[in-house]
Amino acid sequence: WTDGGLRRTIEIDDRGRSLTTRLEHDGRPLLVPGWSLFAAGWRVVVDGAVLHGACEEVEFLRVDQTAPFERVLRHRVRTKPVAIDLHVRSFGAAPAQFQWLEIRNEGDRPLVVSDVQSLELALSPTSLEGTEAHRDFCSIRSHPDHYGGMDDPAIRLDDPASRRGLFLLNLGPGLVRRSVALVGYTPISTLGYDTARFPVERDLAPGSSFAADPVGFLAYDANPHGTLRAFAARHLVGRPLPAPPILWNTWQPFGLAIDEPLLIELVDRAADLGFELFSVDDGWQERQGLWREDP
Repeated sequence: WTDGGLRRTIEIDDRGRSLTTRLEHDGRPLLVPGWSLFAAGWRVVVDGAVLHGACEEVEFLRVDQTAPFERVLRHRVRTKPVAIDLHVRSFGAAPAQFQWLEIRNEGDRPLVVSDVQSLELALSPTSLEGTEAHRDFCSIRSHPDHYGGMDDPAIRLDDPASRRGLFLLNLGPGLVRRSVALVGYTPISTLGYDTARFPVERDLAPGSSFAADPVGFLAYDANPHGTLRAFAARHLVGRPLPAPPILWNTWQPFGLAIDEPLLIELVDRAADLGFELFSVDDGWQERQGLWREDP
């Protein structure tokens, strides 16, 4: 389909598995010449099962247009009562696209959702020769490999020869954001939530759903930061955001000196004061360095 100047092609096999295989803008490939798109997909873990658009358990159903420049790719899981929607939003003439997963529990028992990666962009193993990755708010150049992290709302993949490239953008909150770009033998970019330092899990009650934060890409020619500033000013700055929850953390002033009676008392006091989230910091384990719950 085409929205604005951006055209996206998804190939479906006879088993109902799907992969994005082409991205074009104004009639030419979105990527730098020599950057070959292998696939653009997504990944999520539901009750321990790894699911993605090209696996046997997931069946692609259809594409619905839900708003101007917005489509929803509908999927169902053959082995679980789970519906997975991939929301895709374009931005008029801009060479950019955002997407996010929405997972819905259609069964009669709770499900655990984790490792939500709304965009995995895989390039051919030899297509990024000479490419540079700019990390830490695009301030540090890294070559040939880069592992992003929670402080990377934007990673820039740049081809110095053509002065063209791609921003990888992640609108998730900083503590749980995960942005990874590998430039080397197996170039792949992953945008979603962290799975190691701040693992993100959601318990889905029957009939409930979880929608991830948007992630995406923005292509540029010759003027990367001017392109990003103009795009952010027009499409991102001032967008409505939900008010962040009010959180209380046990580290100040208790540090490691916490136990169950104290936590129960503090939870009640925090609730009375209007706090919405209660975070148990260090001290939950038997001792520092031994990551086992203190019974």
